[in-house]
Amino acid sequence: MKKIAYIFLIVQTFGWAQSIEIEAKIDTNLAYIGEQIVFELHLQAPKGQKVTWPNITDSLGQLEIIETFAIDTIDKGDWIEFNQKILVSSFDSGYFQIPNLSVGIGENIAFSNELVLRYNEVEVEANKVMDIKDPIEIPYNYAWYILLAIILLLAIIFGFRWFKAKRQNKNSEEVSEEEIFIEPHLQALQALNQLHKDKIWEQAHLTKVYYTQLTEILWRYIQRQFGINTFEKTSPQIINDLEKTALEKTFVQEIETLLTRADIVKFAKGNASAYENEKYLEQVINFVKATIVKPQEDGDE
Repeated sequence: MKKIAYIFLIVQTFGWAQSIEIEAKIDTNLAYIGEQIVFELHLQAPKGQKVTWPNITDSLGQLEIIETFAIDTIDKGDWIEFNQKILVSSFDSGYFQIPNLSVGIGENIAFSNELVLRYNEVEVEANKVMDIKDPIEIPYNYAWYILLAIILLLAIIFGFRWFKAKRQNKNSEEVSEEEIFIEPHLQALQALNQLHKDKIWEQAHLTKVYYTQLTEILWRYIQRQFGINTFEKTSPQIINDLEKTALEKTFVQEIETLLTRADIVKFAKGNASAYENEKYLEQVINFVKATIVKPQEDGDE
């Protein structure tokens, strides 16, 4: 299932009355090999400041750049908003990191957030692989109609993908239509089981990727189950909102410990043992199972 990856970072620079906003996002963090993903870099800076945009050419981390769009600018009074979209893809499977991008603003430098995504292989059933058939001769009278049908089909596919990408960019903070038909706890448990199956915490160099995936699953569950907009809040703000719910204090304390450890690993280059990594995964699974909203039985008031 596709998920919308969305992280918001605010940089405060001395000498400015307001904060600079810099944001990096992708329209999904789960795709198949060869599928194109839309990466977007957003910046809001004070008017009059010289902005040095990052020079992105052939690749973005280990991802191949398919197409780079022009930088859009919007005048917002004392501020100028910059936006650029880039189509990226990969023909290898695995986890990929999009590194921080630096943007020069006057004499200062602001850095965007890192992003993590995963490319899966396309499974092909061996017993369905057929021998190549000889070319079929088609009468000339039909060839033109077939060519026209192919062109029309390609135009429809391109238009649909363009519309879908544009719609996802405008609604990146909303739950996708596919998720509406899946209960929050089922969605979370499916993602947690896949994470447990991958066992990426056993690889030291993927510890940061593991905690990124684990916290995003937890954020999305809390957002759907408790109505807390976790993707726009810091860890202390999320805990503060959870304390206002009817959730047991034990769960709140466990989540606070997990988010603190995840922040240290992701942003302070901290380490965690394999035991801790697996323990936190089990805690999240138990938390989801314990907070499932059970349907009310007939006769209950």
